[in-house]
Amino acid sequence: MPPILNSLSKLSFVGLSLFALVQCGKLNQYVPEAELKDLGTDGVISRYHALLNTPHSHPLSANGYIIGIEKAPRERIGANFKAHDNGLIEFPAYAANTYLQRNIDQQKKTFEAATNDPKVMFVSHILQYDANRVDGAILTTPLYSAYYKTAFGGHAPVAPEDAYAKGMSELRALEEQILVDIAAATKRGEPYTHIMLLSMGWNNDQFESLERYNAIFQTSVRAAQSEGTKFKPLIIGLTWPSVWGGTSVLDVANRAFHIGS
Repeated sequence: MPPILNSLSKLSFVGLSLFALVQCGKLNQYVPEAELKDLGTDGVISRYHALLNTPHSHPLSANGYIIGIEKAPRERIGANFKAHDNGLIEFPAYAANTYLQRNIDQQKKTFEAATNDPKVMFVSHILQYDANRVDGAILTTPLYSAYYKTAFGGHAPVAPEDAYAKGMSELRALEEQILVDIAAATKRGEPYTHIMLLSMGWNNDQFESLERYNAIFQTSVRAAQSEGTKFKPLIIGLTWPSVWGGTSVLDVANRAFHIGS
């Protein structure tokens, strides 16, 4: 066999071997259907924890976090409060001016319609992305998951009825983690120049939102380079169930209002 063909044959063999190893490795693993049904996050809206199923093929391009928000029946996730969580959301404030008061009254009606829903938003997972590695890889780490079995392996079990409270607890813990990250970046001489808080509008699933966040980041990097400005952000991205998926327009509007509140 000619040397060039012999070399190509060896490369092909190596490629096939690597392909076999990748195939054998569990790069992707979907949350079991039983877990989805327990939380009430199965069906169309299951796309909002897609990053737990295929995390390595859809990384955030910069240091930061993705906060995954989903919607589930109140009674299943332990959200037993009436209408809205008083510890997190307040009614719109009253105004003395009559004209402004009419606006406030309308906002209150919208607020009540959005929050007095059989289903409620909750934090189902938080992922951390580290783009500082010397090998050039972007490391994805699950800080929290309401699901036990994901592509990351097993997580600390969370009873479905504790999912709402646990998600809020982990979100508060993230606040402290972000402060630690900012201090650590400053200490190593690579301080963050910006904090980017990103949330897409309606009709974006989790993958689409992440793609847009990466595009915003890359576009901002190019703009900073063209102006000779240093740009090293910490990105905090939210994903929420904004795709219509056969539900009513009012339901999607309520979700958006709930997130905005």
